[in-house]
Amino acid sequence: MTRASELYEKLNQAWKQTCKIILGGGVGELGEYEELLSWAVKGDLVSKPSALSGKETFVPYYYEKLPVAKLSEIDTAKDKLRRIKLGINEIKDIDTIVERLKEEFLYVGSTVLGKSFSVERSSGVVDSQHVLNSYDVMNSKFVAYSAHIRSPSYVFGSRIVGTGQFVVLSLDVGGDHILRAFEAYEIEDSSDVYYSADCHGCQDIFFSFFQNGLRYGIGNLALSPDKYKRIKEKLLEDIRENLKAGKHVRFFDLVPEKQDYGVDIKSLPNIKNTSNFDKEKINKAFRKTAKLLLNKDLEGNMDEYVAFLTKDTPYYSETGEKPIRLSPIIKAPIYLSGFHEGLFPERAFKGMVHLNEGYGIGRLHLDEREVKDITLRDVKRLRITLSPIFAYALDYIDPYTRYYDEASTIFYKAMYVYRSSFVAFSKYTAFSARVGEGSYQFGSALTLRSEFGINVYNGWNVKRGFEVDSIAYSSDIYFSHNCEGSSDVMFCFNGKGQRNSIGHNQL
Repeated sequence: MTRASELYEKLNQAWKQTCKIILGGGVGELGEYEELLSWAVKGDLVSKPSALSGKETFVPYYYEKLPVAKLSEIDTAKDKLRRIKLGINEIKDIDTIVERLKEEFLYVGSTVLGKSFSVERSSGVVDSQHVLNSYDVMNSKFVAYSAHIRSPSYVFGSRIVGTGQFVVLSLDVGGDHILRAFEAYEIEDSSDVYYSADCHGCQDIFFSFFQNGLRYGIGNLALSPDKYKRIKEKLLEDIRENLKAGKHVRFFDLVPEKQDYGVDIKSLPNIKNTSNFDKEKINKAFRKTAKLLLNKDLEGNMDEYVAFLTKDTPYYSETGEKPIRLSPIIKAPIYLSGFHEGLFPERAFKGMVHLNEGYGIGRLHLDEREVKDITLRDVKRLRITLSPIFAYALDYIDPYTRYYDEASTIFYKAMYVYRSSFVAFSKYTAFSARVGEGSYQFGSALTLRSEFGINVYNGWNVKRGFEVDSIAYSSDIYFSHNCEGSSDVMFCFNGKGQRNSIGHNQL
C-alpha cells in the first residue's frame, strides 16, 4: 500500500478528525505514527508469501510456519483440493489421511468476509469498512493498526475495543459504549478518558484509576467543570506537542519507580478470586464435552490434559495464566492474560495490583495544588505526583460473574470459568481466551456463540467442534479450516456447505 492510496487518504482524514475531536487539534499525518500505533498488532498479525502466488499475505501469528494463500486466491486452492480428493480406501485411519493431505492443505490469510470493503494488509475482517494493518475486526469502520475490534469506529493503535467511537492507543475499552478514549486501559461505559485505568461509568477524566461514576476528575479528584476544562486544555496541548516532537508519553511510562500506596489492608473490599469455585463441576463439563465429541469417556480431569489444551491455543499462555507475581498489598496472585503477554514493558508490572487493592487505592486522590500544576512535559515529575494513586489491574471481574478461579477479565454473567481470560456471557470455559456468548469451550480462542468445542479457534456459531480454525455456522466438524455452513465433516479445508465429508469426499 502506498501512502497515496485511496484507503490511506480516507484513513488519514479519519485520523485527523479523530485527533481534532479527542486532542483538540491536529498532530500530523497518520503515516508519521505507524510505528507508535503498531504496538496493538505486535505479535498478532504477520505477513508471508502466498504458496500459490508468492504475493504478500497477512495471517495470524500461529500460521507463520504453515502454507498459506490469500482468500482471494481460494478458488485455485479449491481446484487443487478437488484434484486430491481422498478415495474411499484412503479413509481408513487418521495417520493415513494426514500423510495424504498435509502437503496439500492451505491455510487462508488476508481474510475479508461479509459486507467488507476497502481493506488492506489485514486479516480476519468481517462486515467492516476502511481497515488497514489490523486483525480480527468485526462490524467496524475506519480502523488502523488495531486488533480484536468489535463494532466501533475511528480506532487507531488499539486492542480489544467494543462498541464506541474515537479510540486511540488504548486497551480493553468498551462495555455498552465508549466515546473518546486516549491511552485508556480497562475502561467501560465512559467518555473522554485520558491516561486512566479500571474506570467505569465515568466522564471527562485524566490520570484516574479505579473510579466509578467520576466526572471532571483529575488524579481521582472531582473538580468543577470550569477548573477541569482549563487543566484539560493545557494537558491536551502537552500531548499534541509531545506527539509532534516524537516524544509521546505512553501510559506505562507513568509507572512510578517506587510504589507506596498507604492503604489500610483492613479497609480493602473483600473480592474473592475463587468465588466459591467448585472445580469438579467444570471437570464434569469437560468430560461431557469430550464424550459428546469423541464418543468415549476420558479418564481423569481436565488438568491432566493441559498440554493438549494449551499447546497450540492462540492467545493462551501456560505461563501467562499462572500468577505472574503477588500483589503489593494483600499478596494475592495476579494473573496476566495471554492477550496481554508480550505487550507491556517490564516496568509496567510495578503498577499492577489485584482488583481488591485497586478499589481501595481508588479512594485516594491528589490534592488541588498537585492537580493545578500537573503536566505531561516533565515525565519524571509526573511519575512522582501520581505515585500515591497510579495502579491498574488486568483481572477485572464484574459483580455478576460467579464461580471462577485463576481467571482474568471475565464479565457479563460468565459462570464456571477456569484459567481463561476475556470471557463474557458464557459458561463452562477452561484454558481459553476471548469466548463470548457460548458454553463448554476448552482450549479455544476467539469464539462467538459456539457450544461444545475443544481447541476451536476463530469460531462463529460452531456447534460441536474439535481441532478446527476459522469455522462459521457449522456443526460436528473435526480437523478442518476455513469452512462455512458445513456439518459432519472431517479434514476439510476452504469450503462451504459440505456434508458428510472426509477429506472432501462426500460419503
